[in-house]
Amino acid sequence: MEDKRPARYEDLACRIAELIRSGSYKPGDRLPSIRELAATFCVSVNTVREAYALLEKDRFVEAVSYRGYFVADREHVAPPTVPNPASMNPELFSLCSIYSTLRKYSPETEDAGGLAIATASSRLWPVERLQKHAVDAVRLHPDVAFDYQMSPGYEPLREQIAILGLSSKTRMSADRVIVTSGCQESIYLALAATVAPGETVAVETPVYFNLLDMLSQFRAKVLEIPCAGEGGMHLETLEFALDHHRVSAVLTIANFNNPTGSVMSDERKERLVGMLSRRGIPLIEDDIYGDIHYGGAEGADRPRTCKSFDRDGTVLYCSSLSKTLSPGLRVGWIEAGRWHDQAERLKTLVNLGASSLSQVTAALFLQEGSFPRHVRRLRAIVGENMDALRRSVREYFPEGTTMTDPSGGFVLWVSLPRGASSMELYRRALERNVLIAPGRVFSLEDRYNSSLRLNAGVWESSTDGKIRLLGSLAREIAEETPSRGTAPTELPPRPSPLARAPRPDNAPESDVLRVPSYE
Repeated sequence: MEDKRPARYEDLACRIAELIRSGSYKPGDRLPSIRELAATFCVSVNTVREAYALLEKDRFVEAVSYRGYFVADREHVAPPTVPNPASMNPELFSLCSIYSTLRKYSPETEDAGGLAIATASSRLWPVERLQKHAVDAVRLHPDVAFDYQMSPGYEPLREQIAILGLSSKTRMSADRVIVTSGCQESIYLALAATVAPGETVAVETPVYFNLLDMLSQFRAKVLEIPCAGEGGMHLETLEFALDHHRVSAVLTIANFNNPTGSVMSDERKERLVGMLSRRGIPLIEDDIYGDIHYGGAEGADRPRTCKSFDRDGTVLYCSSLSKTLSPGLRVGWIEAGRWHDQAERLKTLVNLGASSLSQVTAALFLQEGSFPRHVRRLRAIVGENMDALRRSVREYFPEGTTMTDPSGGFVLWVSLPRGASSMELYRRALERNVLIAPGRVFSLEDRYNSSLRLNAGVWESSTDGKIRLLGSLAREIAEETPSRGTAPTELPPRPSPLARAPRPDNAPESDVLRVPSYE
């Protein structure tokens, strides 16, 4: 039988052509020499010459005398294919993925996802100071910055993190802090240490969509607990649920909840910790926004954490510098209470330790003593942004629109009138290269269809115009929506959270357990 496999030179040419088509090699880039490629692929130099000759024939590369081979600048070489973000369902794809795709699809669009992704403007990062400390980390501490920093992490950084706890009355010792690659990894470690597949986790609703995605990957059952207005998770409903369901962990964003911006009072935090301590149930606390307080009764001072009321290691405390210093540093931490040993073993198993260079850079910045001043400036600007965002929503959105009044954090929760669909607003806005976070992604059930989340961390020259556009679209949708009491427009069923990954045989499915709602 004839062997139809491609010749070795054809296979090599295909590999290089794929890298050129995908944009990994760009027009004008110098390609590896013939001898380099021969050594890399364990082929003869003649095989490489034939591969380059084929690529030249197809006008992917061009040879330059005495210099080597370069990627040709030819019109027929198709640019990398980027999917249209409008075709990406936010219930199947993370908004972060859609945001990245939108930036590639429309690179000329200013601040493509500034309203959708909960982050601060890059102009608010202390870039010059971070550059200085990154250089110092390389110059003064090369043996540390370029070596492994095994879990639990760089000790001077852990000492500074423990000191940060003073502002929220959170008692942490450096030897109990584990440095992670951002707060998301902290929560992942907390869940992995406390929850087995098929077990139940109680969360407030609405809740940050990435946490729901993470729970689905753990094959956990999700018990959604309604929020009590601006006071966070409704504890009476939680207590009822704990009495009637076997719950393995409770997950909360008690300070400036994402997406509602609510703050749980100190009295309710203490009550929550005591309720779970008596039952032996771990509380996973995401406090990533706690330092970003800027107004109101609860925002006048840095709110306390649930961890500050912990006396027996019930609380697994998770936070990071991503919202206050730089998201790119990827410096987070967990103080895992009674589950410290499990969390540290898991951190070592996942990736040995966080980035050494980032840890040293962050430690030098915190040791310098300018972090409190930087955060005060950040809080002031974000507070002004939030005021501007609320004014614009009030001015441009249709009559009957309601919104929260956060005293901290980045996000504003907006509810459209007359049951107007925020998914329809999402679709129409995305056609105009404006990305928002529709309410349906903040619950596993068919909830919050008229709500959306907007980000106040970024306020550019074009932001007010984008709010005006959203308001105009929202008015159109509200006028098209039947008034309450008539048959609502039928919505497609929410896809299973397991649609993102194949489910192993016999693995329990993620589920939503229903409890009495609180109005």
